[in-house]
Amino acid sequence: MYICDKFTKYNKMTKDSNDNIETIEAEEINPSDSSSNSNIPKRKGGRPKKTDKDILSNIPHYFITQPNDVTQAISNLTAVERNCWLQIIRGIQKKKDLPDGHPEKYQITLSRTQLLECVSGHSSNLDYAFNALKNITDAKKVFHSKDGHRIYAGLLSYVDEHPDQETYTVGITPVLLPYFTNLSSEFTVFDMYIEMGFKSVYSQRFYEFCCQYRNKEDKVFFMTVQDIKKMFNLLEVRDEKGNVVQKEQYKNGSDFKKRVLDKAKDDIRKVFDAGLCDVCFDYKVKSKNSRGAVTAYYFIIETNGNTAKLGAQKPTIPQISMLSESYGAKLTKLLTIINTFMRSHFRVEQSNYYVQAISKTVAKVDSQSERVEILNSISKQLKKIATRYNKEDFDTNERKICGSVCKMLYEDFGVPYMNGKPGKGTQSRLNF
Repeated sequence: MYICDKFTKYNKMTKDSNDNIETIEAEEINPSDSSSNSNIPKRKGGRPKKTDKDILSNIPHYFITQPNDVTQAISNLTAVERNCWLQIIRGIQKKKDLPDGHPEKYQITLSRTQLLECVSGHSSNLDYAFNALKNITDAKKVFHSKDGHRIYAGLLSYVDEHPDQETYTVGITPVLLPYFTNLSSEFTVFDMYIEMGFKSVYSQRFYEFCCQYRNKEDKVFFMTVQDIKKMFNLLEVRDEKGNVVQKEQYKNGSDFKKRVLDKAKDDIRKVFDAGLCDVCFDYKVKSKNSRGAVTAYYFIIETNGNTAKLGAQKPTIPQISMLSESYGAKLTKLLTIINTFMRSHFRVEQSNYYVQAISKTVAKVDSQSERVEILNSISKQLKKIATRYNKEDFDTNERKICGSVCKMLYEDFGVPYMNGKPGKGTQSRLNF
């Protein structure tokens, strides 16, 4: 983990009724105000040595809050590009109180120190950071807004180098700013300096996943191999003419396990055991296909339970929760929500079919906590689909909603189409 300038953090507790998530913000301290840090020994930049256990609790941290849609987004950014983007998000958060339209809200200046933090462990040349910012600027994606609009744009509009000051000013694309700043009840809090300490982008992403699910009751989540490859941009990519522009990576299951899962697990575990991180994970097989290839994994989070001060503590290994009355109540509540939605948008026979099909699909899962997670995910997806379309043309939008719901249930949860007929509509994941 890279040692940065000293920061302090203050806790601002905002507890969501569903997730009970703690939001931790951070602000910079004036270097001249050293009254509270006078006893902390100064040291040069670099990762802490194993002998520095006495100052581990004094290492500064900076917490970033981002929507879960961003945490789960499709991304082909490299590790250095992600480091640069984290520094940009940090600047965006500091200017969050500026009114919309204010020119400084869309301009972020990165200092020499910040740029060196971005390339630490990769290079000592600032041109390396400039090339990373250039790649982010050049890469344009299609963003899907909640109201159904498609936006084709790049995350950055320009990069302005200041050689005399050794700083770069970047321009944020205004229309995309809400994707990274609007926090709903679903968001992830993580330490940007812990993430920047990982050289592998897979380790960076899995660290964020651990932080996203750390507040779950049983600290267990699952992901399919297909979803992981999709988020990490490892699947085959074709152009408009059908030509292959990128081959699927890690087709062999053992290669995927070794180079993606084990790499991320070992990197995060090493930092966790050193007391520099408060989350890590292990995994086990959830399901296989008829050929014996793994199709999904369980991920079990370990935590030392100390977010504010990341000191080394004896880890507690959580177990998957057993059946409980609370889970039964949650299942009933979620099924009621889904049934109400279906009856509002589908014909009676369609509604009855999909409610029963969802129930049968969930009943195949052994873990009660996983059943709740599946139904909760379905419920949230239904809400997103319904709010995506406006009400100007009710009949057309109702058909779009029904088509999108059918496709989402089939592709994401394996719920078969009624009479084997696919619906119409699209369901996209954030791509950046």
